[in-house]
Amino acid sequence: IPYLNTGNYYGVEKNQGHINSGKTWLIGEDITTEGSHISVNENFNFAFDESPKFDFIIAHSLFPHLQKRDIEVCLRNAKEVMADGCKFFATFFEGEVGTITWDKTDKVTITHDGQDPYHHKFEVLSDLAKEVGLVAEYIGEWDHPREQRLLMFRKYATGGIVTHSIG
Repeated sequence: IPYLNTGNYYGVEKNQGHINSGKTWLIGEDITTEGSHISVNENFNFAFDESPKFDFIIAHSLFPHLQKRDIEVCLRNAKEVMADGCKFFATFFEGEVGTITWDKTDKVTITHDGQDPYHHKFEVLSDLAKEVGLVAEYIGEWDHPREQRLLMFRKYATGGIVTHSIG
């Protein structure tokens, strides 16, 4: 994966133990972690020494563990490091209060509005994106093993508006 080549991987994680486990796994797969840029913080601080602008950002299985206010902080801070046209993909549990999701192994996940794991309506996430100056596009089903849905946030130089979903 070219983005994992030396110097091209940036990550933000609040749990140092997760970073250590990930590095151990990568070493076992004969993938070097040399040159990676990891920030351990709880505030979605994407500031790195080089202050790069990113073309792609991926938040896999992050939003199911975040309340709406934390997602807003994440989006606001991510916007500052997004290049114009950047695609920020994020997975989320979609639903209403008390949503029950069956995953591909018939394991039940009950999502909540007020506790982890959280579910979110796309419309709410789209509104959060607009508040911080991003545009949200619904992708939906993408064969996630736990039935999480996918959406994409974009930053446009002109503040462009998307009036339809993709997919």
